Amino acid sequence: MKYSFLFFLSLILSSGLFAQLSLGLKVQTGEAWQNYGDEIAIDGFDQRIDHYGVSMEAFYPVSPAISVGLAPGYLRRGAACEPGFVGSNPFLVRDATIYANYLQLPLLIKANIPLANRFSLFGQAGAGLSYLVSGHRDVLFLSSLDGGRERQELDFEQENTLNRFDFGAQAGLGFAYQLGFGSLQLSADYYHGFLDMTETNTSENRSWSVGLGYSININRQ
Repeated sequence: MKYSFLFFLSLILSSGLFAQLSLGLKVQTGEAWQNYGDEIAIDGFDQRIDHYGVSMEAFYPVSPAISVGLAPGYLRRGAACEPGFVGSNPFLVRDATIYANYLQLPLLIKANIPLANRFSLFGQAGAGLSYLVSGHRDVLFLSSLDGGRERQELDFEQENTLNRFDFGAQAGLGFAYQLGFGSLQLSADYYHGFLDMTETNTSENRSWSVGLGYSININRQ
């Protein structure tokens, strides 16, 4: 298995296919929350937390305007309220904010429209799997008068109701500017998860973000 992967990778690196790739790095920040459906009403409560992520992007052109690619990344999702969590002290917990760190691998289609003066407009959309690798809760107890919270790391062995896999769709729209050997890209992105994070409640991940990236076209003459 290991040697098959290395052989496959060497074929890509030595082929003309790799010579046409667009490779980039992107950072993003925004807000994340969870959709709890109609089962749970949290009126007047802000469920959003700070969201961030970093990802690599590799696109291969299938036409002058259309490319397909992968964007493996590391992203934080979660929500400022986690219904159903009671921890080890069900009568003492007032609230819990959950922070979840995912590795993701979406398959994307990207369309690019050239504009004037080195600018271009692009849009991309696709879907893919994510895997929960780490996370923690900030737990607020009823006895806490000063609003202090206790950090509790997620224990995947003990919490068997957590679903570590997520599948979601994502889309983005942005502008690119030709700069140096590549292009500087600014985008607005949205993620829409379809799987519940916990088996006990509807808890689908959502996020929006603003992203900044730089991409280089690898063209072998």
